[in-house]
Amino acid sequence: MRILYLITTLSPGSGGKFHSLRTLVEAISRDHDCAAVNIGRRPSPVLADATFPVHNCLHTCRTILPCLKTIGAVTANFKPNILHAFDTHALFFARLVAHQTHNPLFYTKCGGPNPRVFHPRAPNIIAFSLENQAYFKNHRKFRSSQILLLPNRVHPHVHQDANRIASLRAMLDPARSVFLRIARLTPLHERSIGQSIRLVNQLSADGYAVQLAIVGHVYDSIVLQRLRVHAGSHVHFFTDAAYTKNASELIDAGDFVIGSGRGFMEAAARSKVLLVSQADCRFPALITEDTFQPAFACNLSGRARLTSDESANYKAIVAVVTNPATRRQYEVFARRLFDRYFNIETVLPTYHTLYEQAVWRRDPHLLDLLAQGLFLLRAHLRIHPENGSANE
Repeated sequence: MRILYLITTLSPGSGGKFHSLRTLVEAISRDHDCAAVNIGRRPSPVLADATFPVHNCLHTCRTILPCLKTIGAVTANFKPNILHAFDTHALFFARLVAHQTHNPLFYTKCGGPNPRVFHPRAPNIIAFSLENQAYFKNHRKFRSSQILLLPNRVHPHVHQDANRIASLRAMLDPARSVFLRIARLTPLHERSIGQSIRLVNQLSADGYAVQLAIVGHVYDSIVLQRLRVHAGSHVHFFTDAAYTKNASELIDAGDFVIGSGRGFMEAAARSKVLLVSQADCRFPALITEDTFQPAFACNLSGRARLTSDESANYKAIVAVVTNPATRRQYEVFARRLFDRYFNIETVLPTYHTLYEQAVWRRDPHLLDLLAQGLFLLRAHLRIHPENGSANE
């Protein structure tokens, strides 16, 4: 079976959806012939050394028309049996191709908040989060769509770079435990990084030997300046490419990981004590049996409030920091979460079955397709190449 995946790059091309696509395709490629088309302004660095063919359909003009010829050529040469889009912009092109080739079409909603205005139709929708699944199931527009919940997955063996980890740890205090936060320095992540800073500031003020390592590329220097204002002496920023490129390889530099999305899952694979930022609270929440499910429901994004008692949450974090036996219990718990919810190997049979049983369904919704094209064109006009994109 030949499966063609489509994804768009309107900004740097390093967001979570690219890692999600790469992980899935590399796993699926063990049994099927897979390729990907990256549509947009530049190649994605995440896909640069992928083990499957990646066709870059690049353009700099403010029109989507040049893409169509290239995508058509790739499709004619590859002759896919299945099309699978990994964002709404890619879905537009996939719908056009499916109309010509009569290929079954899948679309993955890679987390993120529910749409407020418009979301295009798709015959087979894979949601990473419970909140997204509920949106599609409760919206009359998608009553004829097959809607599945298949949370994001990562490889069970997250490679760690011992040399880079040693370099990072050499700049930290060896007598202090390390909280690790890996996140791009953008307005989108400023609140969650601020929570991490407040937590370590408070723990340090209360006499606990902790420090915070923030690893992330600076997309907005003003955000970095604002964060530095509130950062105490035990907060360290690592923004050089030597650390930010493939930052998941540095997870073992942390004793505790404050994660979101894929970062959370990769830290769970490494059996780290896990925390997640949360809404309307001073500190991130320690992930426990009680806090995991509401965090999981929104794809570990920090959009939900996970704790009703902030004092109890802080005390639980202190217990993990000060008690090695308690820390070990949470490390074992993290790996158990990974094995149950996030291991790519456990979901591969489901994907194989979906692809093998899929049939083409005619797309009669031309007005919806036109509206989707207009939204795509607006996004191309609005997003400057150096800025981040909500679609990533």
